[in-house]
Amino acid sequence: MVRKLKFRKAYQQRGYLSLKVPDETKLRMFLFSWAICHQTHTLINVTKNLKGWEYIEDVYTKLAKENSDFIKPEYLAALSTTEIAEQLKKLFSENGPCTFDRLEERASFLKDIAQKLLNKFHGQVSEIIQMSGGYLINNSQGFYELMDQFDAYKDPLRKKSTGIIKEMIDSGIIKESDIKDWQNIIPIMDYHMQRVMLRTGCVEVNDPELKQKLISKTKLGSDSEIRQASVKAMKIISKESSSPILSMDNLFWSFGRSCCQTTPKCQSGLCAKSPCTYTKIVFAGQHSKCPFETACKGFSDDRYRQLWQPIVDTTSY
Repeated sequence: MVRKLKFRKAYQQRGYLSLKVPDETKLRMFLFSWAICHQTHTLINVTKNLKGWEYIEDVYTKLAKENSDFIKPEYLAALSTTEIAEQLKKLFSENGPCTFDRLEERASFLKDIAQKLLNKFHGQVSEIIQMSGGYLINNSQGFYELMDQFDAYKDPLRKKSTGIIKEMIDSGIIKESDIKDWQNIIPIMDYHMQRVMLRTGCVEVNDPELKQKLISKTKLGSDSEIRQASVKAMKIISKESSSPILSMDNLFWSFGRSCCQTTPKCQSGLCAKSPCTYTKIVFAGQHSKCPFETACKGFSDDRYRQLWQPIVDTTSY
C-alpha cells in the first residue's frame, strides 16, 4: 500500500529548503529551528493559518533570508537566556499574541548551541558535517554523536538530528550517497507518528493498564517502549515497501497531523488541517477516504481508534 503512494516534489522545493542563501546560513537555520521544535501543541499563527512546525519554518525562513543576527552564534551567545526568550516571543507574535510556550527552555537550547558551536566547531555547522566524515556513528565522531553535545539534541532516538539530515539532503547540501552508514539511521518519531502506529495496529500494546492510560490521555512517566517499538515498525514498513526511510516521516507525520487526529478521517470524513498536510506532500486525489482503511485495525475496531499517543513531558519531539 505504501509502495503505491507518490510524493509531491514541490514539498521538497518549498522556501525553507530552496532558499537562495549560503549553505552555512541554511545550516544554522536548520540547527536552530529544529532545536526548538518540540511539543508545539499551542503554537499557532491564525492570520497565516500556520501551526506548529509550519510556523517555526516560516519564521526561520524569514530570518535566514534576512541574514538575521538571531541565527548567528556570536550574537546568541552574548545574550542571556531571558533576552533570547524575549526575542522569541516577539518573533512568534507577529500577527497576534505569542502562542509559543516554554520560551525560557527553548531559549536555553539556542544559547547552548551558540556557545558550543563557537567553542567546539569554530562557529560553523558545516564543521560538524566535515568532522563526521559522512558517518552517523563513528567512535564518538559520527554526526549523531557530535550532535549529542547540544542539549536540544540529546534524544536517544535522535528525532531532531535525523530531521536535520533529512533537510540537508532535501535542500541539496549533502547527497544520500554522502552518508556511509545508512544502517545506523533512526527514523524520525514524533507524537503524530506514534498515534498512527498505535491506531493502525503496527504497534500493539499488550498491557491493559497502559492501553487504558493511552485512551484516557493520562500523563506517563516515559514513552520509551512505545516510541522504540514505533521506530522498529517504521523500519519494517520502509523495508517491506522499498520506500526510503526518510520518506516515512513525510508520509506518517503529515497523515497523523491532518487525517488521524482527535476525530479520524475514516469516521468524520474530514481532515483536522485545512489545507490537509497529507495532500500537500502525497498525491492523494480528492482524498475522500483514508488510504490505509483496508490495512488499519482502527478503521473497523473502535478499541484501536481510541488509542492516543503517550502523553509525556519531553524536549525530544
